[in-house]
Amino acid sequence: MISSAAARPSGQLSWLWPKLPRLDWSLIGCLAFEERCTATWNWFRREHDPARANFVWINDEIPFSRADLSSVKGRRIREFTSTGGKNSQLTESALLATPDTFLADLKITRGSSPQNVILDISSFPKRYFFFLVRSLLADSTNQNLIVTYSVPATHAATMAENPQSALELPGFSVRTPMSAVDVAVIGVGYEPVGLDDLLSRFDVGSIRMLLPFPAGPSSHRRNLEFVSELRKSARGSRIAEPDRIDPFDTSHCFDAL
Repeated sequence: MISSAAARPSGQLSWLWPKLPRLDWSLIGCLAFEERCTATWNWFRREHDPARANFVWINDEIPFSRADLSSVKGRRIREFTSTGGKNSQLTESALLATPDTFLADLKITRGSSPQNVILDISSFPKRYFFFLVRSLLADSTNQNLIVTYSVPATHAATMAENPQSALELPGFSVRTPMSAVDVAVIGVGYEPVGLDDLLSRFDVGSIRMLLPFPAGPSSHRRNLEFVSELRKSARGSRIAEPDRIDPFDTSHCFDAL
């Protein structure tokens, strides 16, 4: 189990890696539509035993295009297997699988996870990468955890389709339902999907926003549109000026909270 007081440095992998001791690392990743889903794999297979990697393809119950899905899925699998990966290292799971089923699909057993894990969250749905981080941090056998994220060259105009109502993330539900919160902390992104509905369920005292900064012109414009929509959904809640943070500096985000 990793101590909560353990170091949490962040930065480019090329900067971090030479500073770490030589250990046997395992990689957990997610194949997806995005080309960046294999970026960490392409680095890992040159530095470590490729057999120590496991990837999952997560099936959406309502994919936006079954023809595109089949084509891209086959392409990603070929990219993986043609660069040293094996079909036995690939598995599938459902987007709405239960936490225990998801861990089983990934071949992760509580209490016996690899000692040193690189978790690539680039293409994992948020529903699961938060849960995976929490599970690995709490696992008694895990000693070191590195979380990687590959930055996309561009973002799609529409980030999500067929969104469901916002719910607690797996592994983060509360035993006693809340009707009021003193402070709601919101990470500003591109689309406030379901945010209006979520805020309407609570009596929110005040709202804090974490605004990615610096950002390119296109990203900054979409972030400000998000902030504008959020102000419309505030329903009388006090809204503080955004905290400008480097989105790729985890320590900065942590300290801001």
